Parts: sequence; structure tokens; C-alpha cells
Amino acid sequence: MSVNIMSGDQKMDKVSLLFLTKNCPDCAYINARLPISRLMDESFQGKDGAKLHIFSALSRASMGVMLSAFGIPEGTQAPVLKAEDGTLITDARMICSYLQQRNLATA
Repeated sequence: MSVNIMSGDQKMDKVSLLFLTKNCPDCAYINARLPISRLMDESFQGKDGAKLHIFSALSRASMGVMLSAFGIPEGTQAPVLKAEDGTLITDARMICSYLQQRNLATA
């Protein structure tokens, strides 16, 4: 069975996508700054209606499959943030800064 989650060229307004993997130090750094209890609330939104969808994988191989489903170039390593405007951010500190600016993460 095949499910098309979203093609890479579809635009989702005000939604950023965050991809994390298990046993990734940079992913743990980001995860520690996410307000998990707020993110689990279906009505949670950040500044100006911004939303965050988080995807997690147990291995690099499964992460590669996930990233390609969202149009992210092959070989990209987690953590990866696909911003609402399509920009890719792979530096953990820059990802946290982006999320903080949109009230989607804590300092």
C-alpha cells in the first residue's frame, strides 16, 4: 500500500515541518526546547497562526524516505526544518531560533 503524504511542491500556509531522528545529539538539543505539552494540543499555534508538524524516525534510512516524500534533497541529515516558505534549515541552533521567533519553542 502506498500513501502520498504530500508532494514536495504543495504549499501549506503557516506550517513548518521539523524532522528529527533517534540518537541524534542535535535533535535532542532541539527536542529539549520544544514545549511538548503545548505541541500535543490540537489548537496550539505560534505567533501569527504559525503551526509546527514534527516527524521522527528511528533510523537514517527511514528518515531519508520521509524527507524525500516532502521534497527534501537526498542526503540531507536530521535535524531538518522545512520552514513555511520552503526554506530548509539544518543547523540545530538556527532551527531553535526560528521556532522561538514564531513562539513554537522555548528559550
